[in-house]
Amino acid sequence: MNKTTIRLIIAVLVILLFIPSLVAQDKEKDSKPYWYFSYYKVNNAKIDSLYKLETKYGIPVAEEAKKQGIILEHKTLRHHTGDEYNIVFMTKLPSWSALEKNWFRTAFKVVEPDKDIRKKVIDSYNWVFEGWIHYDNIYTEITK
Repeated sequence: MNKTTIRLIIAVLVILLFIPSLVAQDKEKDSKPYWYFSYYKVNNAKIDSLYKLETKYGIPVAEEAKKQGIILEHKTLRHHTGDEYNIVFMTKLPSWSALEKNWFRTAFKVVEPDKDIRKKVIDSYNWVFEGWIHYDNIYTEITK
């Protein structure tokens, strides 16, 4: 056997050794919940509009998503004296794969079947958040 063949055999063996751990990691990712946090800075003049949107649409959509099992929990928090990132959306999802889906859009179609109204609502949310940067974080819970 030449050196190239030996190297190829070693490389294949190393790859084969790593496959079980990669599969195990994927199973672990789908067996535990994840918290998805979105932090926004919202102009205080638009906070009332956000409250109205959340009351009329955000909360019912989150409840529908929980009913469907797409999410486990959802909260909207306001830091009323905060200057930076005064709104936080917290969503607990059952797995990593659920994180990759758009839970809001899926449940929103059930809560509001009219696509024109859905577009107006999304436009209203975009108006509230217009011009502000946000950031997201994903966390897992530490359990025994």
